[in-house]
Amino acid sequence: MNKIKIYNKWGLICGSSSVDVNTNLLSVFSVIDEITVSPPKKPLPPLPPEGISIAAQHDFVSVWSRNDLEERKVNAILRYRNPDNVELLKKDIVLSFEKGKKNLRLILKFNGFKLKLEGEYRYEIELTDERVEPLIIQASFLVKFSK
Repeated sequence: MNKIKIYNKWGLICGSSSVDVNTNLLSVFSVIDEITVSPPKKPLPPLPPEGISIAAQHDFVSVWSRNDLEERKVNAILRYRNPDNVELLKKDIVLSFEKGKKNLRLILKFNGFKLKLEGEYRYEIELTDERVEPLIIQASFLVKFSK
C-alpha cells in the first residue's frame, strides 16, 4: 500500500492570526523570530529548575497540502523544545483535511512560553500516522536575556 504524501508549505510563530469570514484570507500579525527578556526591577528568587512561564499569547500557524482530496484525519504530535532539546510540551493533535480541499490551515493558540535558557526554542509537528509518509516540521524563535 502506498503511503499518503502530506506536505508542509510553511509554518511560523506569531502574536496572533485570523481568518476573514467573508474572503477566507489568513492574516498573521507580529511574526515572532526573537524575544528579548528584560530583567525585573526587583531581584527575584532563583529560577526553578524547570524555568519560568511568561504570559504571551501567540499562535503557531502552519499550512499543509496533500496528494489526494479525500476526507482525512492525520495523527500527529506537537512538541515544544528548549535550546538543550528538552521537551517542554508534548501533545497529540489531528490534522483534519476536508473532502475536496487540498490545503489545510492549522492554527494552534497558546497563552505563554516556558523559558529557562537563552537560545533557540522550537515548536515541532511530527506526522505519526502510519498511513502517511513520516515528516517533522518546525518553527523556531530565539530568546535573549538583556543585561
